[in-house]
Amino acid sequence: MPNKTYAKQWLTKAYHDLSSARILFDACHFTDSIACDLQQSIEKCLKYFLAYENKRLKKTHNLIELSELVSD
Repeated sequence: MPNKTYAKQWLTKAYHDLSSARILFDACHFTDSIACDLQQSIEKCLKYFLAYENKRLKKTHNLIELSELVSD
């Protein structure tokens, strides 16, 4: 059974990181900061899928590892 409430929290956080990256990009700010925000947004999107499906959330920042958990 989907856990929509918990999943939505992850998606909201992902949107916040993406919005931060967009603001920095529009301001021609530091690209390393933009990259960090984008990585965090992608990570939280992957955790959204895991949360929605009630799959185990692993404490990791590894996007490849998270994507493999999503596709299992």
